[in-house]
This record gives sequence, C-alpha cells and structure tokens, in this order.
Amino acid sequence: MSRAKKSKCRSRVARARAARRAAALASQQSREEVASAPVLGIVETRVPVSSDLDTGLDWYLVYTAPRREEHVRKGLEEAGWTTFLPLLRRISTTRHRQVVYDVATYPRYLFVAGVPDGAIREIDGVVDVVRDGPAWARVKPHEIAAIAAFQNAPPPPPQKRKPVDVNDSVKIMSGPFMGFHATVREVLGRQEAELLVGMFGAETTVRMNIGLLAAE
Repeated sequence: MSRAKKSKCRSRVARARAARRAAALASQQSREEVASAPVLGIVETRVPVSSDLDTGLDWYLVYTAPRREEHVRKGLEEAGWTTFLPLLRRISTTRHRQVVYDVATYPRYLFVAGVPDGAIREIDGVVDVVRDGPAWARVKPHEIAAIAAFQNAPPPPPQKRKPVDVNDSVKIMSGPFMGFHATVREVLGRQEAELLVGMFGAETTVRMNIGLLAAE
C-alpha cells in the first residue's frame, strides 16, 4: 500500500473513532440529562380493586419494611395467603419522558386474609402483624369495603395551595390520608413532599403531592 493510501486509511480510522467517541459522549449526556431533569408534574390516580375481593374474609394488617409492600405481597401469595394491597398509580413527567409506577396507598401496610401465625414473619420483608393488645388486630369487613370503595372512586381534582417548607405542620386535604395531620420532612421539587404521618399506631413516612396539603 502506498504512503498516500496508508495516510487516507489512518485518517478514515481516526474520523470513525472520533465519531464513535462523540456518539458515546452524546448518549451519556442524554442519559445524565434525563436522570437530572426536573419533574414538571406528577399525576396520581387510584388503581381500581378487583370485583373478586371478598370483604367478608378475616382480614389482618401486615406491617412491612419500607417500600417492600409489593415484594411482601408476592411472598405471601406464594406461601398460600390471600392479600389485598391498595395501590396508587403515579405518572411522573419530565421534559424528556414519562415514568409510570405504582406505590402503596398506605405505605408499609397491606392486608392478609386468614388468621396469621408465627410463620408469616418468615416472609421476607414482613416486619410484624399489627396487634390489638396481645391478639392480632382484625380489620372489620366494612373497613375493607370502605378502602375498596375509595380505590374505585374517581379522585377529586387537586387544588393549588401555598408552598410548604421543611418542618411545617400540614393537614392532608384529600386522598386516603384526608384529615390526617403531618410534619414535612423534606420538600421534593415543586410537586412532592415527604411527610411524617401518624397512622395505625405508628409514624410512617409518606410521599405526597403538595397540592393535597394545607399548611397549618
């Protein structure tokens, strides 16, 4: 091969390498932009409950590790338990994409049918079964029916309210925690806040749309 041809070949190889590096850099920058893109809005809807839900069963309340509700549900059902996990569906929108995901309506809680025994604690992610004194706390049929009705009802439109800040005391104006009082632990962008809510005899961390809160 002549010197001129070798030079042209090296030049083409160099251009190809430069193009690949530029493409890789652009791809990396795009991924970083998506990951760091500000959330423009979060739309939250309720996941309807199946008509097969038997509210007349003996339902009990299982307390799980943080964000392990779905994992626990699968483990319980694989072990033969009947479960009920109310869910909210969130659509998070940035400038680049939409992300759809489900979260528990009552964080760290789900319902199990049948009188629990000690083996239920062996399910990965189960912390305990909620008690009423020395006995397991049974959830009444009308309470299960009310939760199912809430899940199947259309949500009210969110209302614009004044901004909240860390350590603010707030009242939850809509949703499954309507009427509860909470403390703001962290403000997550313009749309969400992390709250500390007292429920079922324990304090639970909940993420919620700021539009559903009223500062006190």
